[in-house]
Amino acid sequence: MNIIKFIILFIFFFSKFSIASEFPDKINIYFTSKNYFSVLHLINFDKSPMINEKFKKYMDIAITYKENEKKVVYKKGKARITGQYKDHLNQLNSSLKVTIEKNNINNYQTFRLLLPNTRNGSNEIFLSILLEEFGYLTPKKKIIDVTINDTISYKAIFQEEIDSLFLEKNNFRDSPIIKIDQRQTFHNRYFSRNEKYCLNSLDCAGTADPNIFFPAIKNSDFLKNEKSIEIFFDSISSDYINNTFNISNESITFYKKLINLYAPHSLNEHNLKILYDPIYNRYLPIYDDGDVKLREFCSNKQIEKNEIINELIAKRINNLEILEYAKLENKIITFKKKFEKRSKELLTYNHVCNLIYIYKLSNKYNLKKPLDERLIYPNKLYKNISDLSEQYKPLYDLNVESNFIEYIIFDKNKNLKRCNSNSECKIINVDKIKENLSGNAKPTKFKNYNIYPAIISFEKNYRNTKNNIRNKKMILNKSIDKINIKKNTNLYLKFNNHSKDLKINLEDPITSKLIIYDSYLDKNFKLIVNSSIKNIKLNNSDIRYNNQLLTGCVTVIDSIIEGSSFDIQNSKCEDSINFVRSNGKIENIYVNNSYQDGIDFDFSNLKIKDIKIENAGNDCLDFSKGNYEILNISVKSCKDKGVSIGEKSNVVIKKVKTNNSKFGLAVKDSSKLFVDDFKNINSEICIAAYRKKEHFNGGYIFINKKNHIDCKSYIDKFSFLKKTEEILNISGLEKI
Repeated sequence: MNIIKFIILFIFFFSKFSIASEFPDKINIYFTSKNYFSVLHLINFDKSPMINEKFKKYMDIAITYKENEKKVVYKKGKARITGQYKDHLNQLNSSLKVTIEKNNINNYQTFRLLLPNTRNGSNEIFLSILLEEFGYLTPKKKIIDVTINDTISYKAIFQEEIDSLFLEKNNFRDSPIIKIDQRQTFHNRYFSRNEKYCLNSLDCAGTADPNIFFPAIKNSDFLKNEKSIEIFFDSISSDYINNTFNISNESITFYKKLINLYAPHSLNEHNLKILYDPIYNRYLPIYDDGDVKLREFCSNKQIEKNEIINELIAKRINNLEILEYAKLENKIITFKKKFEKRSKELLTYNHVCNLIYIYKLSNKYNLKKPLDERLIYPNKLYKNISDLSEQYKPLYDLNVESNFIEYIIFDKNKNLKRCNSNSECKIINVDKIKENLSGNAKPTKFKNYNIYPAIISFEKNYRNTKNNIRNKKMILNKSIDKINIKKNTNLYLKFNNHSKDLKINLEDPITSKLIIYDSYLDKNFKLIVNSSIKNIKLNNSDIRYNNQLLTGCVTVIDSIIEGSSFDIQNSKCEDSINFVRSNGKIENIYVNNSYQDGIDFDFSNLKIKDIKIENAGNDCLDFSKGNYEILNISVKSCKDKGVSIGEKSNVVIKKVKTNNSKFGLAVKDSSKLFVDDFKNINSEICIAAYRKKEHFNGGYIFINKKNHIDCKSYIDKFSFLKKTEEILNISGLEKI
């Protein structure tokens, strides 16, 4: 029978059934417990120019907003006043930090609502959009209308929280975000002129200001086990500030130049947020709180017609400059749409003149992110407590006794401890680990003065397992046949040109790992991976991920694939093969005998002709955040899911067969699956759609109605299964 093709494309379904991702333009907040306005009154009555931590307790709230401009949505949550100084509040409103409980608002669960004056209003929106465009990490921001208890209305800058979800949205797996524990400095500033709490006459006069900063982790949810704690201490074991900003990379050089010109406040040590990426052992800046000031090139007259943009370009670009008028005009018009939507303001002449200046400046730099730079400040390990004397000198000068100064370490026996200067230590309980490493550890008291502990890496206590792992890098400019990867080795391969089969032997199926990075893999390339050891007893805690956050025996990351093939046998890792931030087309993938997952796709955009997986100890096939089109899938003997799709993935499958799995197809967490031909044999649940993580919505399945589904299905209240008459057309996959 002829196949009837309808001109209804994959992209149509995405648009028709898309899930909102923009934060609402207007929200109503109702404080349902403590009296918010009473707290504001107490802060305003307080004589200090700062907001004391005692006023920053969470209060229960309810939030309402309109979805699609019609339906009123109700969510429960909690909110607290945020900000260090009183510019964050007025008589009747304030900046707020909000968390939605067990739910989300368009995939945002925690966010801040900042008074515009604390961020120089729309200037912050202007720079944030630019940084996004250049590929730098910056939280989403927009101006919204806020109403409190139906009585007070004002405008606020919505800013998404810099947390694990923020990393996921920017195509990074959860990794340590380093922040600075600034409590010692701001505690001193708050209590200046208060003789009960300050330490000497200078301090009481407000002239002493000990800037004592130590690192902490911002996304404490990353701390799930001993390995994650190790990775955090890896991140602070070297000079993370210099390794962020003073490496030889043009993208970072341009970032520093731009921030110094427009937002130097964000480079103040207490404002720093830095992502540590263990896979590359690199540090990346996260922009936050720049107090942005635009340069005064032109007037602030508003631009009502796009024709003005071309006139301004002509005046400010001469013929000798490389920038093309048409491309520059299109970039500025695109920017204009984003800016006006997010700021609720018209772009001005001066905005455009600043854009032209910045685009001209950027043209001098290669803005490729650092992937392969060697850390130039590798060691910053403290040998003993005396090494802290310089950092704590301001407190010593204020006559604080040294035994009141404490520090937090992670020792070689994998114990998190809090110690004093006499090396008297106590093990920190498991339920207190996040509190202590996120900059919320309780202080010691010296004459009514708070002394906050430092999180540090001592050389004598620092666990040495990291040094047992060898990271080797090879750049292959010519084809080779075989590579043997030794035990405890991460081999990083970069292919400039490789057009033949490459056989990899993993000496140890757990600790021998291959990482193909920043490479181009063509249609003649086939990777064949096997392990020397077939039978080995494993402990689950040993294989989830290593200190580089590598989950796969093979990882293909930041690469372009044009018709390559992959054959992976007998792996004992969390994933046999993991594709991360990779794009292109794959001829086929065959995976056999996986200890856990067979194939894991993360943050990628791929078309694949054939996938075959047999014998997986967990999921056979796992898709996370990305866009994927597959012609044929066959999975057999998967102990959990045959095909798992999650974390806002869009997946189209022409033909899929699942055999002997707990779940056949599982779609969750704001993901969409379109499937034309589905056959299932011997699954407990053949189709499931549900919400697993609170910051997502449900799962959405569109399946051709020709499929006769007579097996057990599970669809939760957040999800749906829709049978369609259309046969989905995946063009071009047969020709890979």
